[in-house]
Amino acid sequence: MAQTARWPLNSGWLALRAGETPFDGAKISDPATGLTGWLEAIVPGTVLTTLCAALPDRYPDPYYGMQSANIPDVSDAGVAEYTFWFAADVTLPELASGQRAWIRFRGINESAEVFFNGVQLNAATLRGMFLRHAFDVTELVQARNRVAVRVTPPDPPGVPGGNGGGDPNIANSVTMRYGVGWDWVIPIPDRSTGIWDEVTVAITGPVVLGHPHVVTTVLDAQGALRDFASVAIATDVTNASDGAVTCTVAYEIDGQTASLEMPLAAGETRSVTFDELRIDNPRLWWPNGYAADTAVPQPLYPLVLRAAVDGAVSDERTVNVGIRQITVQAVPVAGNRTSRAFHVNGERIFLRGGNWIGTDAMLRLSTQRYQDEVRLQAMTGLSFLRVWGGGIAERPEFYDACDRYGMLVMQDFWISGEYNYGYPPGYDDIFLACAADTIRLLRNHPSLLFWCGANETWPIGKLADGLPALVESLDGTRLYVDISTNVSGSATSQYLDGPYGICEPETFFDRTLGDPLRNTAFNPELGSVGTPVAESVLAMMPESDARKIPQTDDAPGLSCNDKEVNADWTHHTYIPYCKDGADFMTPYRKPASLEEFCTLAQVLNYVQYKSLVEGYTQQMWSDAPDVLPIATGFVIWKTQNPWPGLRGSLYDWWLDQNGGYFGVKQATAPVHAQLDLATNEIVLVNTSRQARTIDFTATVCDLKGNTGPVISGSANVSPMTYHRAGAAPSPGTAPVWFLRLDIDGHPSNFYWLHAPGGNYQALTALAEAPVGARGTARIADGRCTASIQLVNGGQPVAFFLRLQVRDASGANRVLPVFYSDNYFSLLRGERRTIALDFAFAGDGRPQFWLEGWNALRQQIEVTFAE
Repeated sequence: MAQTARWPLNSGWLALRAGETPFDGAKISDPATGLTGWLEAIVPGTVLTTLCAALPDRYPDPYYGMQSANIPDVSDAGVAEYTFWFAADVTLPELASGQRAWIRFRGINESAEVFFNGVQLNAATLRGMFLRHAFDVTELVQARNRVAVRVTPPDPPGVPGGNGGGDPNIANSVTMRYGVGWDWVIPIPDRSTGIWDEVTVAITGPVVLGHPHVVTTVLDAQGALRDFASVAIATDVTNASDGAVTCTVAYEIDGQTASLEMPLAAGETRSVTFDELRIDNPRLWWPNGYAADTAVPQPLYPLVLRAAVDGAVSDERTVNVGIRQITVQAVPVAGNRTSRAFHVNGERIFLRGGNWIGTDAMLRLSTQRYQDEVRLQAMTGLSFLRVWGGGIAERPEFYDACDRYGMLVMQDFWISGEYNYGYPPGYDDIFLACAADTIRLLRNHPSLLFWCGANETWPIGKLADGLPALVESLDGTRLYVDISTNVSGSATSQYLDGPYGICEPETFFDRTLGDPLRNTAFNPELGSVGTPVAESVLAMMPESDARKIPQTDDAPGLSCNDKEVNADWTHHTYIPYCKDGADFMTPYRKPASLEEFCTLAQVLNYVQYKSLVEGYTQQMWSDAPDVLPIATGFVIWKTQNPWPGLRGSLYDWWLDQNGGYFGVKQATAPVHAQLDLATNEIVLVNTSRQARTIDFTATVCDLKGNTGPVISGSANVSPMTYHRAGAAPSPGTAPVWFLRLDIDGHPSNFYWLHAPGGNYQALTALAEAPVGARGTARIADGRCTASIQLVNGGQPVAFFLRLQVRDASGANRVLPVFYSDNYFSLLRGERRTIALDFAFAGDGRPQFWLEGWNALRQQIEVTFAE
């Protein structure tokens, strides 16, 4: 084995309810003690993760149907139900002279005792979900070794119900709060109790490195971008041995090295700061969509830090450095207010983002899923994610993916306005310890944009001053915002977010400042519907319930939100496609089946989220000098779901994108032509970093293919502004028509519209469109890349086409698939090429399918390259 080594301890774990063993921690952690009858455990994971895997008959999958109701909830069964021992035998090498052995935990929820080879390692009970723990076990190592951990749920565990509430509540512990259930997720029966994050074993020399800190600057004193970067590097250095040593600390980055030598007394920790280094002509890290080179991954510079004693490496850390600088400016916005404008590398950014909850409500750790989900988020064209405060401080694997794909992040701490109670003694100290450790853990990620103290409330007590002080002292480069609803920093902020239900699309374009729902200069939560495709609904509940679709007409005596929904749809938090008595589905048609319902849901998802993004994009800076912006950013609530839910997401639990995903993707093109649905004006949008001359054409046609007048024009649009280019062409007397906007001769945007007071039911009369489809594909290294060419062979429009990939048998979906576009429409004679990319390691070759509103489902003939 090398002088230093680090490896995960993620196999060989066993678990047992604490009340079912007579042994204490010393006995359980003795390698000679047999653990007969213990369950095979999943670590990282929670108690529930283990129980569902080991005892599925007693603890069925809580994500399917209403099975979570068959699992005891900790609030009823008591904390003893989910107080468990976890134990694992640890293989360690024979330690050489000077070597040290460590067991490191990245997260335990919510309290724990840790034992190793019969000895308790923690002097006091470990508390707090977001606190790392490292134990030096050098003096305890023997031929056979065992670690044992007793975990206890948050106490009190909180009362299950929509958005928590009830006192005593789960917020009395420093833990994830949505475990009690929210209006978009079921209660998590064990409240995520367990060793929920990574466990590692490490072998080092006598000196160990800790809490590296890297700060990059690329702007001069006037805020202009320089042709070089300055990089400041610091780290803690600890002598873990019982004797004095002389240590050499060194770094290497971009071919540059530096070192310094220092004496360390036994047990001493010193902070080391190197002289600032210079990197000429650096490859800059940019937010998604802003880099001149759009290749993935974003440029990152590996920084290697080493500590050596007597010429031998004692410890080593690697930090991936993204060279960028964030600045914040107070800017005027409409209504005699101000807001904060965020700049990256001196460039102003209008933040268009999504709220992120986590990849899995049961906290199973998958690096690949983090990569897949963040890639999906990036491919929407959004550049910003908010990690919501009712969940976790996201893991480094999430931030690694955001670094890779250029996704800026707003990280909330773990406070939510649903809980405005006084905290128990010691709570503030535990919270601040968790916050300090989280700042140290995440501060080197270039994707981290700013910190937020709480969701929809203010931190109280010692936290009110303690959190900003920690951010200033431990980070020092990022903004701290005390409350999520005042990212704008405006003294006149209304501290509001929402709306959350489905809205008339044109309302997103209304600039009326008198409406408080459109009055927030940075809206952190603005959300809507999100029912997935029929196959996903069938995967999350029994078919008999899945096919009992919600009512969509105006049933006598029922308001919109009271319409009949069966218990399984309610359990999976369905949100209606109607609001304030207005039904959004029947203007198309009344669905008669689950498949029809979900098809209509995708049409509405597409329109809703596309209108939301386009409307709020028109709240940014105009190129008209007398028009102030309304807002400097907005965040969709939510863009993903950590379980199989039926609302507020752009893709589902299985990572199958819904119509809303591609509505957002359409709306976020850096150079974009769109229709202001409130004024019927064509608006040209430039969210790139360069001024652009935008040549546009607007074409209308009716359902029979009759075209109206064609309007064209050109405008020079400055970076991060929009330009009003005049009225859209009139459709004449058609009850329903299509509008296509082209930029530089290429399709840019597509709308279906109806006459005032009308509906879209005429779309049901669209004749079948013959769509020609063929493709090429290649499978290599476990991935398939494909190109599908499509053409509308004759009808006025092939409406709302959808591509899908299935396995070689055709029986199962392949997921996730990364599409360059989907849920699109083609006018007569129009051609479109779609690129696809997905993991495929199965037998045979995947199948490619096409379907649409007025296109028969067909398998696409695809030629595979050998």
